[in-house]
Amino acid sequence: MKKNISWFCVLVIIGLSACKKWIIVAPPSNEITANNVFTDSNLVLASLLNIYSKFDKEIEPSITPFLGLYTDELGYASGDLGTLEFLNANLSATNSRVYNIWQRLFSAIYQCNDLINQIKPTEGISEQTVSAYMGEAKFLRAYSYFYLVNLFGPVPLLLTTDVKANALLHRADTAAVYVQIEKDLQEAERLLPTNYRGRGRVRANSMAATAMLARVHLYQRRWAEAESKASELIGDVQYTALPSLSNCFLASGNRSILQFWTQYGYAASAPLLIPKSGTPTYFIIDSLYKGFEKGDQRLSTWLGISKVGANTFYYAFKYHNRTNNTSSPEFLICLRIAEQYLIRSEARLAQNNLIGASEDLNMVRNRAGLENTEANTHSEIMDAILQERRVELFVEWGHRFFDLKRLGKLAETMRATKPSWLPKSALFPIPSLEIDKNPNLTQNSGY
Repeated sequence: MKKNISWFCVLVIIGLSACKKWIIVAPPSNEITANNVFTDSNLVLASLLNIYSKFDKEIEPSITPFLGLYTDELGYASGDLGTLEFLNANLSATNSRVYNIWQRLFSAIYQCNDLINQIKPTEGISEQTVSAYMGEAKFLRAYSYFYLVNLFGPVPLLLTTDVKANALLHRADTAAVYVQIEKDLQEAERLLPTNYRGRGRVRANSMAATAMLARVHLYQRRWAEAESKASELIGDVQYTALPSLSNCFLASGNRSILQFWTQYGYAASAPLLIPKSGTPTYFIIDSLYKGFEKGDQRLSTWLGISKVGANTFYYAFKYHNRTNNTSSPEFLICLRIAEQYLIRSEARLAQNNLIGASEDLNMVRNRAGLENTEANTHSEIMDAILQERRVELFVEWGHRFFDLKRLGKLAETMRATKPSWLPKSALFPIPSLEIDKNPNLTQNSGY
């Protein structure tokens, strides 16, 4: 018998029948039948774009501002208790913002799984289209797991939409999660075309998967592979040249590897980071401001200034739009070529190619109006790379937190600005709501 039930109804039924549901997936904005969604190309595309929209509207705003507070990037001028826990690096397992990160990433994963497990060629959708959509879903699943594993450590590995099975999953160890991330990215790289589909660069192509593989290999200290993948991007005429500082975050920027489309021309996190007037709620702390070298054009281009009486506040101004803008829209940057130069620089240094490492580092420095680095020893160049990552990637997707952690510098650096920093803070707590639902979930040490 044909099931003519809207997805909204299906989710309500699941919610009512699963006494230990582990993750609640919000229904898509359009109600579509469970039978035909994965047999019609337009409906599959609508489902896929719904997943993409989560990253701008829900996921990135849950990550960027709060990891900026958690490390040595941002200060906070308000009194929300959950947000103050991030500022003080003293998170509780009941923190709703921690829960939002967990839940929203797993929601995206669940929807990717739904597409991956159900899509197949039919009269309404070609095999080529199926492959491309499958590649995009695998890229987005890997992207989501990358953040989960780096924030929470071992996490459940959801690869199906079986609610009952998912509700009782144990945490997979970090190595297993990385294996799945790499597998998804390699398959995405194989399945996706090199060209961008649609307008702009707002849907993953094969090079987006290559860029994430370069990052993953760097984090795993697989230096030769990280260098090779970064070189593929840098050697491609689409990406070789670094965009100007002022054009870097525009929707029309033609050097981005991947952006997330924004509905009204501004990133959802921008109203949090850019003040309407007065004291910014999230402001750049002194140590970051003073970390910019004299003559660094990023200081004047990517930082805004707000003067309140005798006080001067700086804020992240990479994105300029905080309200609707159709004349000069901005899309949310997901992957950009400057990171690939810094990945290759670090990977080359680890393989004792100091000249090559310096050349890549200088590409980023010169674009910012700086002279070549004066660093010439292995340790000096490594310090210079970390510093360059700090001033190039600040207040973007938590790069600073992840960099300090993977390089073993997190506790040492954080204690300078957060004297109460504890070893447990290298991982977020597993949300207590999830542990209450799943008896097989365990808590991270110290929480």
